Amino acid sequence: MERGGDISGPRAIDETLYIANSGNIVVANNLARNISTYDEGPENPAGAYKVAQRLRGTDIAPFHDTYGRVEPLLGNNKKGLVYLEPAAKGLRKDAKLQYHFGMTLNKLNRREEGQTVLDTPYN
Repeated sequence: MERGGDISGPRAIDETLYIANSGNIVVANNLARNISTYDEGPENPAGAYKVAQRLRGTDIAPFHDTYGRVEPLLGNNKKGLVYLEPAAKGLRKDAKLQYHFGMTLNKLNRREEGQTVLDTPYN
């Protein structure tokens, strides 16, 4: 659905799954990612943060990416970087993750490092 341009369909599925099983960390990650990526409503980024908090204690790079991109939405760039940096090292070919990492470095006035990350091809 998402690849076809339908961003509300996956969100509805994620919300339904989260209501049915809010303890499932994969479901929580997917919903937080969806909210932080597409939702421009009043619950973004607070809603994404509420769901993403459970991702903090994991050692899973995609979960770190999600949590690491939610923190900067709240203005917490340093906290986001703590999660994005190891995720970016673990998933070097994930262009979206590298983008979030590079942009967060830029927000922290580490522009040379951020630009290096953003200029590196990830394929």
